[in-house]
Amino acid sequence: MSYWRARIGSISPSVCDAFHHDFYCMAPSRVLLVGVSCMIHGWRDEEYETGLAKVDKCVRELSRREVQFIHHGGVPLVIAKGKGFEKELIERMEKIGKVPASTSVVSLIDALRHLGIKKLVVVDPYPDELRSKFIKCGQRCRKTYQEMGRGETLWQGLRGIN
Repeated sequence: MSYWRARIGSISPSVCDAFHHDFYCMAPSRVLLVGVSCMIHGWRDEEYETGLAKVDKCVRELSRREVQFIHHGGVPLVIAKGKGFEKELIERMEKIGKVPASTSVVSLIDALRHLGIKKLVVVDPYPDELRSKFIKCGQRCRKTYQEMGRGETLWQGLRGIN
């Protein structure tokens, strides 16, 4: 019998600093966060491609460490690929890891829905081009998440935020 109640795998696009601290401030006792990184170096499409090319290897490593769920962090990598990529990435991670998986984008939408949040203001560190992609992603994601069986989403609250 394992000491850990749960082992959650986390794929970070770069060095993970505050996320682990924040996780342990909120997580129940004996829930372990197992982190790996794709090590991107900046806000450029070629860096996102480099990071995404490492996802399969990261998932295999997390699977080897017997995690029960895999979370892919890093909104820029997912939204830079365009409509529907989050669904493709989740399916790929679940197929390789043989456990449930999600991305930051999908987790955010699910959390907003669960909490009943209808309007959202976003403060982010992203450059203008990336922020624009984030807003466009929010505007089109409603249909994508309905197709994933995740029901209504609340991304429409992002419209017009610059």
